[in-house]
Amino acid sequence: TSAPPSRARRWIRRVAAAGSLAAGCALACFLFHVYHAETVIEPSSIPIRPVPAGAMIRVLAYNVHLLPGLADTVAARLGEAAFRAGRIGEIAAGYDVVGLCEVFDTDRRAELIEAVEHAAPGRFAMVRAPKPSGFVTGSCLLLLSRLPVEEWHLHTFEHAARVSDFGLRADGLAAKGVLHTRLRHGSGVPIDCFVTHLDSKSASARERQIEAVARFVAEHSTPGAPVLLLGDFNVNADPPPIPAHADPTTPYLQMIRTLHYSGRGFIDAWTALEDGPGITNDPTGRKKGTRKDYVFVAPGEGSFAPTAIRVLP
Repeated sequence: TSAPPSRARRWIRRVAAAGSLAAGCALACFLFHVYHAETVIEPSSIPIRPVPAGAMIRVLAYNVHLLPGLADTVAARLGEAAFRAGRIGEIAAGYDVVGLCEVFDTDRRAELIEAVEHAAPGRFAMVRAPKPSGFVTGSCLLLLSRLPVEEWHLHTFEHAARVSDFGLRADGLAAKGVLHTRLRHGSGVPIDCFVTHLDSKSASARERQIEAVARFVAEHSTPGAPVLLLGDFNVNADPPPIPAHADPTTPYLQMIRTLHYSGRGFIDAWTALEDGPGITNDPTGRKKGTRKDYVFVAPGEGSFAPTAIRVLP
């Protein structure tokens, strides 16, 4: 008979069996495209090659909930942050465009990026926005792309939950905003990708932030080109199907209406392709979850449309 596993080995087996990845589930979207401050852009050592024209583009949106040290202990209650960072990196390496939120912890971020590089050496460029002055943390947004990155822009929100109202849990301590990168598809057509994370405490601040996102998209997206808008919006989606006579004042429909002001004709990929709840903020199933994370797609003038979407546990 074999000796009983050591405590360390039992822990490793438990973690591998549990496989808990993040506080919110990931949204994986597949798009088919047929066409005949110190923001750090870190291309890999090997030149990034464009995704071939006509190829499927795999998109991943994920709130990874990698909080810094003490905050992770107090707020996350998930544990195994290093394990989760590595696993998320391995999963992310299977996609073409990856938008991540809450990449706060620098050590975990390094481990996540290392896992991506190990799984797909030299295949990804990285765009991240560090902390501007006047904030405790940066936006903690991270964009990974197999497509070449041509340019980037960052907008930091002016409106956020205040410490005077919400204490140390106020989102105003972080420089939340929206990160734009212009990617180049193999066909030569640009794809404008926006990643954001909205206020989790203040509904009024969140409404102003959605307005800011719409303006930012209108300003920095290419007319006629496809647009991706990814992130944790902290807005509960209305349960499908949404009837034609639905209350237009729900936060979800207000968000959709505001995003239309960008002039880009966004499609909520989940409601376009699925009729289930698409819960993204309760991977454990211990409480009733909602859909707060979104992949919005603006097809542009070509045949660029979502073909499949799923929530990763």
